[in-house]
Amino acid sequence: MKNPKFLFTSLLPLVACAITTNAITIQTTTAVSPTLNIDLTSYPGNTSFLMDAYHLYWRVDQAASIIYLALDVATAGWVGFGIADPDGGGMRGSDIVTLSISSNETYSVTSLTDRYALQRSFPSEDTCNQWSVTGGWQSSNRTVVTFHRKLNTDDTQDRPIKAGPVKIIVAYSADGNKLVAYHGSNKHASAVTFFEDGVGPIVPEGPQEVVTVWNYTNPPTPIVAKETRYVCTGFAFTPTAPGSNTSITGQIFEIAPLVDPSTVMYVHHYVIYSCDSKSPKYQQMFNKPTECLTNDFNIFDICPLSLSLVRLFLILQLFSHNPTHNISSISSTAWAPGTGALTFPSNAGLPFGNANGALDASSLMLEVHYNNEDLVNTPNLTDTSGVSFTYSTTKRKYDAGLLTVGDPNVLGGFMPFGSPRIEKEVGYL
Repeated sequence: MKNPKFLFTSLLPLVACAITTNAITIQTTTAVSPTLNIDLTSYPGNTSFLMDAYHLYWRVDQAASIIYLALDVATAGWVGFGIADPDGGGMRGSDIVTLSISSNETYSVTSLTDRYALQRSFPSEDTCNQWSVTGGWQSSNRTVVTFHRKLNTDDTQDRPIKAGPVKIIVAYSADGNKLVAYHGSNKHASAVTFFEDGVGPIVPEGPQEVVTVWNYTNPPTPIVAKETRYVCTGFAFTPTAPGSNTSITGQIFEIAPLVDPSTVMYVHHYVIYSCDSKSPKYQQMFNKPTECLTNDFNIFDICPLSLSLVRLFLILQLFSHNPTHNISSISSTAWAPGTGALTFPSNAGLPFGNANGALDASSLMLEVHYNNEDLVNTPNLTDTSGVSFTYSTTKRKYDAGLLTVGDPNVLGGFMPFGSPRIEKEVGYL
């Protein structure tokens, strides 16, 4: 993304401190110990980066909405941790905290500074601090610190920590300096699930409702050294009756993203389209990841029903119009970081299998937008993100449909700018 708009940029003047102190840097003092005096086993979650030089530990108290973190890093200098922009994943737009330890023969003083970064440059200090630092220990080549904060601080210079994968950045001193400076190659970006959203699987509504989960994942798609890249892959949603190749009809109850955990930091968003299976271009990209949204690839020549939805990737949604049945079928669905599964009400489902003609729910295309901000250090990874459909052949009381509001293409044509009043009608049978 060439010109990202970050939450911080427009809301900086509106910062509200929700704690009793507005000191940017806070400190805690502990007695010097020759051996590690911090219990890292009290943190049930942990992972490591940078060839095990940087260990991250966490514990979440969801009742109190507090996250407890510990860092164990192979350095005697400063260490850093950040919540990245969910649409990017790099330093730009990130919420950062830096820590360092200074010691004498008796005491160790652990200092913490709350920061943010609008660009890939030295991070600025927050107007007010939202973290609490609880401990620190250091040896000649190891730093261990513990700290915590609210999951959502209501501070516009902070990013909330949500359920599901959270994009993070980590870094530490390149030369053992205790003053925050350029990290050199001692940096990494990834994604961590600190806690789940607690949403369980679909439960059948009655004894006759048999629920089936149908998953699709893309063929391995390389992550390349390109900041913005769109890749499209055709696939078929063709559930069949058990033990046969007979196509079935039914209702979809839930649509969920399947994001590859190894590449989640590079997946900006993706959109699923219902396409013309007879199109030569669609046949060429069927089960074959193909770079798209280029000068010679017009997606709407293949998937014309999705025109009004391509911009609405901030929420998971579905929309279409089936001219034969006057009910919705799969036409377009989208996912972006921060969204989860789309689950329909217990008495409704999205119908499939009644399509008439080339444009139907069986010929789909997954368009993935990859965002790579660190072109120099592009890893040798492949992405296999996809989508999961939960469906049943037992019909619920209602067929579900969704109405998209706010897109200028809905109902055909752009709305004239500056008009005092525009009226359009939409009806359902």
